Amino acid sequence: MAVRFTFGKTPTQSSRVPTETPFHDKGSLSGVSQPWIRHFQSMQAQMPFNPFAVAAALSPLTVDSIHNVLLINAGGGFTVQLGPSKSAPFSFYTVTNVSGGGAITILPSGTDTINGLASLTQTATQWRTTFLIPDGKTNWVAFSIAGGG
Repeated sequence: MAVRFTFGKTPTQSSRVPTETPFHDKGSLSGVSQPWIRHFQSMQAQMPFNPFAVAAALSPLTVDSIHNVLLINAGGGFTVQLGPSKSAPFSFYTVTNVSGGGAITILPSGTDTINGLASLTQTATQWRTTFLIPDGKTNWVAFSIAGGG
């Protein structure tokens, strides 16, 4: 069965990530603070998923203002270049390694950071997904989940 992608969808932007409150809450059963849970629920309600299947030959890939779900065939390795956090057209991006053939390096724009670092390397695990959320200033908040079934 062929996979169909819709490319003409207009980007959506949810409210900015609540940077004044911590992401982690040790008192919560899930470990996530209530403001962050509400933020993720608002993103889900908007359904801003615009997927893009990416071949290994497209590395390095600079994210665009149309696609925020990148399904990457990493091959022997892959590089994703983010735009500025301050002007990100989406409230989040996801980067998924669909092949597991190589690590994916994610680079922020200019002096921006990812979790305070100059770059993020996603392991070469098939179906590993990294969520990237701009804080609207100069940082991207990132977390990964392991793939598989």
